[in-house]
Amino acid sequence: MQVRRIDSQKDGGWQTLATLEALYAYAMWVDVKFYMVVVEAFAALTRGDTEEAKRIANQCVSVRNKLREHHDACSGCR
Repeated sequence: MQVRRIDSQKDGGWQTLATLEALYAYAMWVDVKFYMVVVEAFAALTRGDTEEAKRIANQCVSVRNKLREHHDACSGCR
């Protein structure tokens, strides 16, 4: 596991550190659509259907963008 900076303020006033595993776990907790994408992609991989897993994983882009918008909207709540 590697800890990465996933958010920061340019002034250096605060930053958020997390592992990618923790980031994914949090994203799956706050967004059931993201959770389902992860589960479906994993299920496809375990069946050996890598093309289906890739198609499902590509859905994460739109889900990620929605999560980013939600995060940005809530950033002023601190």
